[in-house]
Order: sequence, then structure tokens, then C-alpha cells
Amino acid sequence: MTACQLVRSTIDHTRHGTPSHFLSRKGLSILIDLDRLADAGRQSMLFSVDRFNLLSLRQSDYGPNFRNKDSHVQLATYAREMAAKICPDHDIDKVLLVGGSSHIPHIKDLVTEELKEPEAVMNLSTIVAHGAALHMYHDEGDIT
Repeated sequence: MTACQLVRSTIDHTRHGTPSHFLSRKGLSILIDLDRLADAGRQSMLFSVDRFNLLSLRQSDYGPNFRNKDSHVQLATYAREMAAKICPDHDIDKVLLVGGSSHIPHIKDLVTEELKEPEAVMNLSTIVAHGAALHMYHDEGDIT
């Protein structure tokens, strides 16, 4: 994979509040290798890292860098630390792809290459609700 890649995607958005709505449209997504941000910023005249451009990524908008003027944390390092915190010393048994990016074949290929073959999810609404319930159980110890 290149450091930065533009791919066609389907963007799905659901609002569960009042009024509720669902939107689906074709669009473009940017896949960025966080370990190669400097390369990504040089790869195209249309994409920049930490400076204005038609398409840009500002590291100060993500993770511990958000509204923090004192220090700067590399996003790749932060993502690895979060993954280790969420899954310490655990083998990954199953990978489920949900959400808009799960419809991009290249994402499936990258996940397969880095982790293992992801399972297809038929009902995205149900799997997201199931994940929210598991998260609540993990935090509270009870689902009522």
C-alpha cells in the first residue's frame, strides 16, 4: 500500500435521535498509513499533513493531540497503545468489519494481511447494538 490512497466508498450515516434519518451516498475515502505520514504528505499535491490543502490531516485534531498545545504524540504510536490497552496479551479470535469502510475491498485485504480474514456481517445495525451492549456490560457489569 502507498502511504496515502484515495478509494471509492459508500458512506452510510444513521441518526437515531428525533427526528431519525438514514443517508447513504457514494463518496471517496482516504486510507492513510499512520507510520508513513511524512511520505503521505509528499505523495500528492492535493493532500497535506498538518497544513492546509484540498485534502489534509491535522494530527492536532485526533487522540491526545486534540486541544493539547504542550506536546505532540505520533498517531501511529497512540493507535498501537490504545490497541494494547483494549486487548492486552490477548490473541485476536475474530475480526468483524462494520460501518462504511467495511464495504471497501481494500480494507478487507489490509485487515486480512495484518490480522486475519474478517467475517462478513449481514446486519450492521444489529452488530453495532450488540457491541454497545457488550461495552456497557464490560463497563457496568450488568445489562438491564
